[in-house]
Amino acid sequence: MNRPMIKLVLLALLTALAFLLEPIVGSEIGSSTFRPDIPLIPVLVAILAWPGPSAVVWGGVIGLVCDCLTGPYLGPQMAAFALLAAIGSLVPARPLSTTGLLFFSLGYAIAAEFVSSTIRLTLDGRPFVANAVAAQALATALTTALLISSVWLVVRRLTRPLARRPDGERIVSIGWQRSAD
Repeated sequence: MNRPMIKLVLLALLTALAFLLEPIVGSEIGSSTFRPDIPLIPVLVAILAWPGPSAVVWGGVIGLVCDCLTGPYLGPQMAAFALLAAIGSLVPARPLSTTGLLFFSLGYAIAAEFVSSTIRLTLDGRPFVANAVAAQALATALTTALLISSVWLVVRRLTRPLARRPDGERIVSIGWQRSAD
């Protein structure tokens, strides 16, 4: 199996896991204000793993599934996720540090919440109140960004023993002992 196919399979598994965890997280967190937007995580991973048209299509598909599951309208989250995946794909440098990922995911999550709320309010015919939308978007985006960054940090710590040396040799770490493959 080649690398792009492995990335696609892993991204599909992450997406399925995100949609399975969404009701569990929703029932555990009582407040809708501080509830993380779990389906946004695979979209952000798609932007980081495959910037460009693949991320836009993946964002649109995830947004369409979210629209089908949550609301009376088809399109607000699909348009928001696809548009922001296109904009996020234009960022030339990918964040490599946990802090960089926190700020990238915070900005992306704020924009996704703001755009989808704006589209939803426009479709409902309700007036757009920037302060209320911004407060809701900031709270949800902050919890989503903290969740993404903490998962990223845990994954980096768990995979650190499997890191490669600059000469390409794999390092296997068992406790304090290090030996090469």
